[in-house]
Amino acid sequence: MADETQRFSQLKDRIKVLSDQKIRLEERLKTEKLALEAVVKTLTDKGIDPKNLTETRKAKEAELEKLLASLAEKTKEAEDKLKAMEIA
Repeated sequence: MADETQRFSQLKDRIKVLSDQKIRLEERLKTEKLALEAVVKTLTDKGIDPKNLTETRKAKEAELEKLLASLAEKTKEAEDKLKAMEIA
């Protein structure tokens, strides 16, 4: 009988611990959901579809690469003009 009472007490304590863990996990989930909703809203406000992030990223990378190539070309032209001015 004492063993059963002790076992019951242990199970009761374990239920309390698990209940506390569940509450903490639910709060964490709620916090992370709110953070995710904020990110989705920010993306949507900027005109980015959150479901197509990979495509959007690839498009932005391609756009950036074009801008960098253009900048490199303009820099090369400016360097060539500077060299021509130094020679003259």
